[in-house]
Amino acid sequence: MSGIKYLSDIYEKKGKSFIENLFNKTVIVTENLDGSSFSFEKDFTGDNISFYKKDQENPITRVDRILMKYYEKPINYIESLPDEVKAEIPKGWRFGMVYFPSTKPVRIEYDRIPKNHLILTHIVVRDEFGDVIKTIQDKEELDQWAQKFEVEGCPVIFQGKLDRDQKISIMEFLSTPLMDLKSRFKTESFTKHLLSLLNKDLESTTLGKDLVSPVDSIVFRFEDEDGKEESVLAKMVDPIFYEINRERKVTKTSYFPSDVYSLCLIDVMNFILEKGVENFNAEGNDPEERYISFVFDVFVNFINEEGEKYIGADFQKPEYLKSEGFDLNKELINNEQIIEMLEDDEAYVDILQMILNSFRKLKRKPHGFFTEGLIQQFNMLVEEIADYINAKRKNLVEESVGVPSFVWFKKVGGRFNPVINEEEEIDDSELDEILEASDSTYDILNESESPSELKEEEKEEKKEDTSEFFSFKDFKKVVSTHKEKRKIKILNENSQKVNLIIGKFQPFNNGHFKMCSRLKKENNLPVFLCVVHPGGEPSQKYPFTEDVIRKSIGSLTSENNKLFAGYDIIQSDLLEDALNCVVKHANPVSVCIGERDFQNMVLQREWVRDKYDLEGGDIEIFKTPQWADNKEIRNYVMNGDFQQFKNRVPKSIAVLFNEFVRCMKESDEDDI
Repeated sequence: MSGIKYLSDIYEKKGKSFIENLFNKTVIVTENLDGSSFSFEKDFTGDNISFYKKDQENPITRVDRILMKYYEKPINYIESLPDEVKAEIPKGWRFGMVYFPSTKPVRIEYDRIPKNHLILTHIVVRDEFGDVIKTIQDKEELDQWAQKFEVEGCPVIFQGKLDRDQKISIMEFLSTPLMDLKSRFKTESFTKHLLSLLNKDLESTTLGKDLVSPVDSIVFRFEDEDGKEESVLAKMVDPIFYEINRERKVTKTSYFPSDVYSLCLIDVMNFILEKGVENFNAEGNDPEERYISFVFDVFVNFINEEGEKYIGADFQKPEYLKSEGFDLNKELINNEQIIEMLEDDEAYVDILQMILNSFRKLKRKPHGFFTEGLIQQFNMLVEEIADYINAKRKNLVEESVGVPSFVWFKKVGGRFNPVINEEEEIDDSELDEILEASDSTYDILNESESPSELKEEEKEEKKEDTSEFFSFKDFKKVVSTHKEKRKIKILNENSQKVNLIIGKFQPFNNGHFKMCSRLKKENNLPVFLCVVHPGGEPSQKYPFTEDVIRKSIGSLTSENNKLFAGYDIIQSDLLEDALNCVVKHANPVSVCIGERDFQNMVLQREWVRDKYDLEGGDIEIFKTPQWADNKEIRNYVMNGDFQQFKNRVPKSIAVLFNEFVRCMKESDEDDI
């Protein structure tokens, strides 16, 4: 909760009247727990459950789980929940928890571990577009879910409106100088004082045996009853505890990788360059599998040829990285040769962790042997590894039969995107900061720029380094030109920007119309329809002929010319085919897709981004729920029920009812 302000700071900056107004609002008061952030969410696409640590953007990956065991216990626990419990979890609900691997996960030593090591603290509810609808912090509702999951309930201390005595006591605390507070709470328990003030029925802290047990802080969430204003978050902390933490931050030590670590990493880097990236295996059906395969092959070959000189080497890891939670997770390594090598020497474990973690991230900060020039070379190698892994992905496309399907893209077509390693320096005084520093930002569905196209604010001026650790001339030449050779420019200078929707529209219904209207509201741009139809006679998959579809969509777009920019027929539902079609008419800036196929469209965009130069920026993706069932509408056609059909399609579509009926009959006859 680093973003939450101290209530005392708000009092000093905004004054007594502001605090008094806050105190008139409904408030939820909770104990801020000194554990590790952990959350999970059921995806909108399918019923997969994704897990998150402090980084709420990128889920915990297989690479993360191999690197350390820290989150295996809560992940395995949630995965082992009964099927009937998992079936009740709504899609898009992210359950925020605090994980306690021990009684002292970070700074405070508690008296007990919570039930199944987890405490449910809040739920974030998102819609199908990814927008946050609400955050659930009501104790009763949270406790119901905690009971289902068999974890500890929410640590709510107070919920409601503060009474007069509570307001006066808290205001007195806020107006008392810090030195006086420190003197007072040297002899009196701050925790007991505040918790007793807020809830006289409390007998202990959340994980303590009494009210004297220390707490990290007490968090106030002031809610606006009308919902017109945002919630105000503020915290109160024991002044003695606050001073201790402030002193620790001043005197904290930092850990940079040791010289042995850095020299070994340079050694591995040189080894890969000498052998050639393409000479290592990168097998697998998804980017993560291919990256792991590549690292394992590098490790085996490196240890066979260079490993002897590292036997007994001390990588000088700080003590916290030697704890059980940060052990390499050998249970997830399905390679007996590697397991045997890891048993030969402890240094080999450090080397595998180093390779697995290092070559998926771009470095930013020079330190030790890694000068700015060497960092440039290292980052070029990381990018080449990414290109190689993505080239293996491209081979899978070329080997596939026919046009790759959405299912193929979901399983195979993801890209490997290394990202910037924002923080290589690790503070050894805070475990939560350690975990944040070690957070993986590797994401097979990463929607950011490609590795060599870093955001402008993240770029740093780099000085030319004339020192030559290795010979990189040929390598530089390859990396610096591959982007230009790969890109094919397809977008013209057409000023008409449009939103793109791809679909069969058999037939176009009111749900489709609602989706188009909703999309236009996003950016006030018209919609261009790419209608998928292979041509030929009616069939079960395409019961309506191309001619009838052209009539219906043509009439629809001309009668609603403020909403639609036009339409065209395409042979497949792939984004690449749609782009090649629509750029003849307009400049697409977004594409809208149903929630079922959303992740596939993200992967297809990565594929297109790899091949085409999209003028004016990237294609934005919007996700929409299914608002109508076309199968049900086709049944009305089959049964000749014009009234029901008319109620579920636009007028321009309804007038062609008889032609739709004729096509359905012909498709049935063909099937016979």
